[in-house]
Amino acid sequence: MYFIAALFGSLFSIKPDLASAIWPAAGIAVGLCILWGRTILPAIALASLSYYLFGLQAYQPLNWILGVALALSCTLQAYVGYRLVSPILNKRFSLLTPTDILKFFIRLAPISCLISASINIPILIWANILPANNWFFNWVTWWVGDLLGCLLISPAIILITYRSLLNLKQNIVYLLTPSLLIFCLVITAFQFSRVQQSEKQQEIVDKRIKEVEFLIKTRLELYQVYLHSLASFFNNSQQVTQAEFTNFSQQMLNNKIQTQAIEWIKVVENTQIPEFYRQLSSIHGREIKPLKFNPSQSKQIYPIVYAHPKAENSKIIGLDLSSEKLRFNALQKAIDSKEMSLSQPVDLFQGTVQKKGFLLFKAVFDSDKPTATAIGLVALVTNYYDLFNSITYPLLNQVHTDKYQLQVTHPNGTMLFDKNQLSANEHYLSQTSHFNFLDQPWQMKLSISQNSITAQKDWLSWSILAIGTLIAVSVQLFIIWLMSNRNLIARTVKRKTKELNKEKEKAEQATLQKTYFLANMSHELRTPLNAIMGLSDMLKTTELDHTQQDYVRKIRVASKTLLTLISDVLDLSKVETGKIELETERFSLNRLVNRITELFSAQIKQKGLSFQVKYTPLVQDKLLGDEHRLQQVIMNLCSNAIKFTEYGGIQLAITYKTDVNHNDQFWLHIEVTDTGTGIPQDRITSIFDSFTQADPSITRKFGGTGLGLSISQTLIKLMGGTLQCESQLGVGSRFYFDLLLAKSESQNKHLTTTQPLSLQQQAEQQLNGMPVLVAEDNEINQQIIIFQLEQLGANVTLAENGQQAIDKVASNHFPLILMDIQMPVLDGIAATTEILKMENGRNSKIVAMTANVSIQDKKNCFNAGMIEHIPKPFDVDKLHQTIIDVLTK
Repeated sequence: MYFIAALFGSLFSIKPDLASAIWPAAGIAVGLCILWGRTILPAIALASLSYYLFGLQAYQPLNWILGVALALSCTLQAYVGYRLVSPILNKRFSLLTPTDILKFFIRLAPISCLISASINIPILIWANILPANNWFFNWVTWWVGDLLGCLLISPAIILITYRSLLNLKQNIVYLLTPSLLIFCLVITAFQFSRVQQSEKQQEIVDKRIKEVEFLIKTRLELYQVYLHSLASFFNNSQQVTQAEFTNFSQQMLNNKIQTQAIEWIKVVENTQIPEFYRQLSSIHGREIKPLKFNPSQSKQIYPIVYAHPKAENSKIIGLDLSSEKLRFNALQKAIDSKEMSLSQPVDLFQGTVQKKGFLLFKAVFDSDKPTATAIGLVALVTNYYDLFNSITYPLLNQVHTDKYQLQVTHPNGTMLFDKNQLSANEHYLSQTSHFNFLDQPWQMKLSISQNSITAQKDWLSWSILAIGTLIAVSVQLFIIWLMSNRNLIARTVKRKTKELNKEKEKAEQATLQKTYFLANMSHELRTPLNAIMGLSDMLKTTELDHTQQDYVRKIRVASKTLLTLISDVLDLSKVETGKIELETERFSLNRLVNRITELFSAQIKQKGLSFQVKYTPLVQDKLLGDEHRLQQVIMNLCSNAIKFTEYGGIQLAITYKTDVNHNDQFWLHIEVTDTGTGIPQDRITSIFDSFTQADPSITRKFGGTGLGLSISQTLIKLMGGTLQCESQLGVGSRFYFDLLLAKSESQNKHLTTTQPLSLQQQAEQQLNGMPVLVAEDNEINQQIIIFQLEQLGANVTLAENGQQAIDKVASNHFPLILMDIQMPVLDGIAATTEILKMENGRNSKIVAMTANVSIQDKKNCFNAGMIEHIPKPFDVDKLHQTIIDVLTK
């Protein structure tokens, strides 16, 4: 375990140094000592020795001594750490206080970890493994690495080993996971930073090799320029003496072009060889004999006539270059191509030690002859070592790069230059360059020590690893500190959660029971209320004196008030449970406005108030939306305005405009203005709360539940608008909202210019003489519905339950069927399903007439095949309008 942890820690060393910013092996060693005491120390020493010998060259005796010294210091550090924290851990782990935990961390790492860093860094510097000038960086890195390794690993070992005693069997993973995740993120960031640093260092190497390549190319181009000048010198002279050649060559050498020799080579026919060597001996003042590398059968020879510097090249005067293949091929190419030619690597004669070099040739031609015959060649002889060393050494020394290796290789595998100043254990970065000179490709590889590249240490990567690991340690410390209170908190949370769940269940059950109660009460109240409102409508058609008519009117007003109250309470229940929904259906805005006008005109007139409706009828008035809910909001606002207005009047204003972004949508602006009592400014916001009036005395004076505005606000919000109020006490109020409604695809083409018929007259036209089946089990409701239908001229047949309705349809066809839902024997839903399957009932139009008024109830009716829904108690106008809509479809 220690050996693996050490290998893992070595991955985080900041190159080119050896110390790592986190050393998990130190934590492993202390943790094992805490668990097993001093008996584990030999094993720790052996594992530590194995690692250090693995990293060093184990076959060298000195490295064995180093390995033993390093291993003993690491073992000593583990033992001291164990001795410092063992008194704290003698307690039961479950009784450790936060103070004990803090002491444990302080003694565990900062103090004990000084041992290994303080002993091992001087040893490694003494052994020349670490540079002495970086001792502080390495010492800090070593100490911090051991410190973080102990703080991160040792507590984790203790928690895992004593998880049963600490009751952490199920939670140990959760305790260690945060620190592990943070550490993984830190490792990722560290690796990223180190890659960035390596890329920067590699960029420096890339820059240096490009600089070397540029200088080499520049030097070679300079060779070409000088050689071309020398060739021109021979072309422009009838005969060049040795003194002239020496002076010209010396000028070239004064420019420090780093060449072994500058040569003039003569082209000599075989027949002229004896005479040529006699003249050559005369020129140099000594006997010169023909010199050859190897026997040659060439028709011509190419002996060296002049060579400068003279002293260093005297022995090559008279040497026939055609007798050596590589030289001959290069000079022959220069003659044939009339361009400069570079020889392959050859062994040079200059100097006491034979070295590799190259010859650069330029042919000189006799321009007086028609064939431009070559009379000779000028050549530069260069030693590869002198060339590359004279370039790289000044350049790299200038940028303080004293540890490097440069290798230049010829394509044939010949090593042209190899200068290595790197030590065996040196960390370095390399780059290879390929370039051509006179069609010869050269390969150059430059390796530079990381110590030479990095002007300062990679503190960024070090800081990321150290600080990030410290954060992980802090998180682990915090988690361990919280562990002491975990059980108590868990039990408290569990108890509180159980209590809250019970209360939540009670609240949900109470809400559900209230919802069921209100729904049932709504149905039960609507049934007798339907009888009261229906009978009052029937009574109103009889001959009554003035007093009786007043009584009937008051019964009707009280009934509508009660119906409103029932609807508001049911709507409030839906708002509280979040079950209030909107329907989207096609409706006529013109008809909605007319209906509201008819409903309130008489009531306002009786109160002695004026009622003004500002509305321009639409030509295309079919919109998509919830007509019932929109009407409910407007009626609530108008009812409130009438209730709180004693003088003056009420105005309903409806304006509209097409949306600028969507031509198929309308913006409706609806406002209701009154001259009533007004609302104090500090109460305007609260009037939209449930059961709230602007003033408590209002309830006593005007009545009401305070639900209308709250429900209206909710409905408008569901439609996408906001109900707003402006009011001045004693002057009046203005309620207004804006809605965006879509146009219906089917639109009226024009408005009727003739006087429209009333709803009752239109219904009479549709029902006159038509057979109508009424399925209703309540006797009073039967009487009311039959009375209303017969008033319209219908031939009514009665069925007291769903089964009777099926039997009636079996023998007769009824174009219109009014169907109650809750009936004995067979309910309205089942009866509707069966009737629509029958031959006589297939084309019947079935309308629900029921006290079941929820959205789900309506959906059930429509799913069964009914095409409309009339809620009880029904409004006569609603009955007439529904009959017209159904029979005209």
